[in-house]
Amino acid sequence: MRRGFTADGGGQEGPERDPPTSPGGPRHDVEQLMVMWPALTLLGFLVLTGLVIAMGMQSTSRWEAEKQAATSPRTRSTAVEATRATAATAAL
Repeated sequence: MRRGFTADGGGQEGPERDPPTSPGGPRHDVEQLMVMWPALTLLGFLVLTGLVIAMGMQSTSRWEAEKQAATSPRTRSTAVEATRATAATAAL
């Protein structure tokens, strides 16, 4: 290390510091990045896949409810009407 003025120009004399590095050195940083980016990519893929599945399930359930509502009869039959229909069918 050299002695001299600091880089910020504060005018104080003292030891000049080296830039901070990780304990493993630059090679350790590259190895960490080579693991981090695929892991982040996988995590993002899983999150987006889960989002697509959730949206698809919601859309499918809405479609099924609409389809079921379209195929069911529009009017409700009362118990009296159901009895009459059963009696008429039995009489035939």
